[in-house]
Amino acid sequence: MPRVSTSNGYQIGYEEAGSGPATPIVFLHGVPETAAIWDKVRAAIAPRASVALSLPGFGCERAAGFSATKDA
Repeated sequence: MPRVSTSNGYQIGYEEAGSGPATPIVFLHGVPETAAIWDKVRAAIAPRASVALSLPGFGCERAAGFSATKDA
């Protein structure tokens, strides 16, 4: 899963799908899910562009200086 760095040192995982001129749809998961919860929905709206984020503590993100997990 690719990652993007935030200004406070987190590396948040994300998944991209689709393309096209329309504004991408951004999917955010709830507790205790991950970005994968949106896989079937994103497949159903293809080829519309979408981004599913893996929020801190629930997926493939990394924090600078401390560890966060959904089990903590």
